Amino acid sequence: MSNVTKVLIVDDDKATTQVLSEVVKRLGLRPVVANRPADALSLSKLQYIQGAIVDVLLPKMSGVDLVEEMRKTKFADGPVILISGVFKDKSFAEEAKGKCGAIAYLTKPFDLEEIKAAISNGFENIIGVERWTVHSLLLRHITSLRERAKAVERLDGITGYDLPYILTFLMEVGLSGDLTIASESGEIFGAKLKDGKIAELDSEQSRQRSIEALIANGLLHGDDWKSFKQKTEMKFVLTDLVEAGLVSPHAMAVAQRAQILADMKSICQSGAINLSFALGEVAVESNADPVDMYEFMSYLSEIFDESKALDYLRSFYKDVLDSPLRVVGFVDVLNQVFNSPEYFEMNDFRKAVEDRKSISTCLKTDETKADLVYRCIHRLVLMRVLIFEDEKRAGREQAALDRYKKVFETLKDRRPDQVFAYFGASDSASPAFIEKIYQDYVRSSNPKALPADSSAELVEFCTKCFELVTKARDIMVDERRRAELFEEIKTEQDTKLRRSSVYVTTALDLIKKGNFRGALEQLGKAEQVMPSSRQYLLTVWASLKAKSFDGQSGLHEFSRGLESLPAEDRRTPYYYMAMGLLKRQMGDATAPSFFERALQLDPTFIEARREIQGGAAESRKNQKLDIFTDDITAVVSNLFKRKPK
Repeated sequence: MSNVTKVLIVDDDKATTQVLSEVVKRLGLRPVVANRPADALSLSKLQYIQGAIVDVLLPKMSGVDLVEEMRKTKFADGPVILISGVFKDKSFAEEAKGKCGAIAYLTKPFDLEEIKAAISNGFENIIGVERWTVHSLLLRHITSLRERAKAVERLDGITGYDLPYILTFLMEVGLSGDLTIASESGEIFGAKLKDGKIAELDSEQSRQRSIEALIANGLLHGDDWKSFKQKTEMKFVLTDLVEAGLVSPHAMAVAQRAQILADMKSICQSGAINLSFALGEVAVESNADPVDMYEFMSYLSEIFDESKALDYLRSFYKDVLDSPLRVVGFVDVLNQVFNSPEYFEMNDFRKAVEDRKSISTCLKTDETKADLVYRCIHRLVLMRVLIFEDEKRAGREQAALDRYKKVFETLKDRRPDQVFAYFGASDSASPAFIEKIYQDYVRSSNPKALPADSSAELVEFCTKCFELVTKARDIMVDERRRAELFEEIKTEQDTKLRRSSVYVTTALDLIKKGNFRGALEQLGKAEQVMPSSRQYLLTVWASLKAKSFDGQSGLHEFSRGLESLPAEDRRTPYYYMAMGLLKRQMGDATAPSFFERALQLDPTFIEARREIQGGAAESRKNQKLDIFTDDITAVVSNLFKRKPK
């Protein structure tokens, strides 16, 4: 089962396609190679090709003309890179790009890094875009007609037995359009949907199958058919049989239904298929008798009864075995299925379905009925009565929403440089590095890559973040706008620094006067305007002197903060003053050495000298003197000291 973005490579030089294929693979994309324009055009019609690399000089058709033709298919507005080893003129390149809407033009021989960069940049909107398999639709609750049509266009890895599910997926919402089906053997089928009904399902064998159905049902005599065939040209319509009086008008509806069933059987048994769906009104024969979804079910019963369906159904539902079932259709349709002779006695299974059990749980009740359980589930799914709840996906979506909300709240008020600082860019990051970060972000967070049935809130916040980052990127990679931004930042910072310095200077004056709490108030204002290392050092100083900290945890926080300062800020008198006070508060005997270091750096630092003197006095005060061993002057001095009253 493929689930990778496909890039079509068109070049008649096999060596070139081999090199380009390897580059495409390394970027996580799947190369699809065509050496002839006709093959490329067929691939663009039948497969979901999302990007293309096309040689300008091709046999029988130019690459530019080929791209123009591809634009008329479901490839539509896919990105294209043109390459050429012959036409290297710049004016020709620009003209070719403009004519077919190519995003780049590279000349051979090209540098591998050049082509890699061109693909990465040019295909950014398709890299990482979610692809679909028919099994993924089981967990997607899509209501929009256009989104359903798009989902079918994106499908990959489809088999014939998947077609009934795809048809009911389109029929349920009343879609109209043309569905083209190509089998592995090369047989082409065309289905016309009209307001959610199958108006036609034709192939090269359809007319013959209709005739066989008329004869088998006794509505056309075999001899009459032989005679008619001998007299009539090969090109005729079935209504000619009515005009010839060989069949009645009502027989045409019987023939049409029988023919649809026969074609459907042929498709289901054809192995892998490719689809192309064009949404829009369709023209049908006036006497057409469209088949609705419930009539369609009777055809499917016969198809699955005649095949080894159980192996297919096990494979089809293997990814949702443990997903809870939920009834969403009309109750009368549910009753209709369970009241049918085939499923009449499956009451336990019905209760399990209504109780939102999973397929695996349902199978545990009676393993012998696995065939019936799978058939019944498939019938209910095809009739759009049952859906599967993807609980894991709901959890992932909520986690993604929470992440985008957090990112948006974090970045919404930041400058462009600060936005990219959040993603790891330094102040001096080059525009090229900014672009690399942005491309990584696009690949992981592009709103276009969200599942089609994502919640409106998830889409909203993903888009907000994407627009915010894109706006920041546009400024950071533009030299002029980037220079203007940094000039504005410098002017703003100079203004803030002046305002902050006024508060810091006032705080220092208050500290020197012993008004530590007043100083903390001024330092708080300085931090709000523009934090600085000097402001932090004075905050530690004032907090320790004012005893304004949260015990031991507060002291450890100050310690971590001081150690995390830049090296140049750890060689200032204020740093050693703060460290000395912290060490003293923590009972560290090395505290005086920090005050001494502050004095060495600034001999006029009176506050550091006072701390040294105060510490020495405190030490003498607490010291016990021995009259037999200590200095006699100190002993006498201590004896005659006046005791406090």
